[in-house]
This record gives sequence, C-alpha cells and structure tokens, in this order.
Amino acid sequence: MAEGRHWLGISGMFLSSLLFGLMAFFVRVVSFDASHFFVVFIRSLGGIVLLVLLYFVKVVSFHPVNKKLLVMRGFFGAVALILWFHNIKAMSLSKAVFYFYSYPLYTALASRILYREKVFLWNLAGMGALISGLIILSNLWKFDFQTKDVLGIISGLFAGLAMSFVHELRKTDSAWTIVISFLIASTVMSLPFALFAVPVLETGTWLTLLMVPVIA
Repeated sequence: MAEGRHWLGISGMFLSSLLFGLMAFFVRVVSFDASHFFVVFIRSLGGIVLLVLLYFVKVVSFHPVNKKLLVMRGFFGAVALILWFHNIKAMSLSKAVFYFYSYPLYTALASRILYREKVFLWNLAGMGALISGLIILSNLWKFDFQTKDVLGIISGLFAGLAMSFVHELRKTDSAWTIVISFLIASTVMSLPFALFAVPVLETGTWLTLLMVPVIA
C-alpha cells in the first residue's frame, strides 16, 4: 500500500510538472500579444472562476485557518508568478523555466532556517547542482549578469519561500484554501497593471490565453 502511494505521488509530480511546462508554453505564445501582467491576471482570475464553480457544485470547500501565513504565501507566490511570466517573454522559455524551477533550493534553505528541518547529504548534492546550473545559465562566471537574470533568480527565490509556507499551511489549511488565496493575491496584485495593458487579441489568441488558467 505504501509503495503504491509512493509511485502515485511520483506520477502526480511528473504530471504536475508536465502540465506546468505546457502552461508555460501557452504563456510564451500569447506573451508577444499581451503583457505579462494581463496574462497573470487572466490566469489567476480564470483559476478563481473555476474553483468557485467547483465550490458551488460542492466539489471543493474553503476554510481559511492560518490567515497570516495564507497572505504571506499569496504575496510571495504572486510576485514569483509575475516575474516568471515576465521572464518567459524576456528570455528563452527553457531558461525562464529553469530559473523558476530552481525553487527547491530556496525551499530547502527556508525550511531549514524557519522550521529547523533536517538537510541530508543528497539534499546538499541537489543544491550544489542547482547552484552550478544557475551560475552557468546566468553567465555569472563570464561577468555577463543581466537584469533579467536577476529577476529570474528572484522568481525562483520567491517561489521557494511560497512553497515553504505551503508545507506549514498544510498542517492547518486545505490545498483548495491555499490555492484560492494565492489566486486572489495574484489577481489583486496584477489587476492595476493589467487594466492599463488590455490588449486587442484575435479569437485564436484569446483561446490560447484561456488555456493558461485551465491547464494551471
């Protein structure tokens, strides 16, 4: 039974990564016609609409408990998402995704500092590999470090902090509550900028854009 749950968890993580990669692809496609703030707004608002529909048909429920930590997770997650979508447009998709998915490094460090969790030898090996990748990818070793590289690293840092908060929040709050708090924060933070950047899009581009919240 335990082994079955283990492989189910691995399959879930693989599928999650696959879907997020597909979402990043759609973001890349529409980023040439719409600002990253507008894409973040649609992604977040669309997610809220979908979850509210599920709430009314009694598939999900929301019961916030640790409200302070929910706000913190929402803020850090929203900043990470905004920077990630910016980076998807500003650099190659593979590079933007790598910067964002370096977040396990910062999650491990934050968990050690904030929650005193143990860090094992294989964790340190993974951290070393990630740091090496960041140095090589950002051209830091060539002293050719650009602003977009800084924003890429910050996106991973903020995502890592947000994930460390998720780990603690799961002790008190449901996954659905955590997700919708993040979506609300992302919608509110992106709205002022999205209002000044509403694009005129063709029908096909709108359909592609709407795929972002559906996949996410």
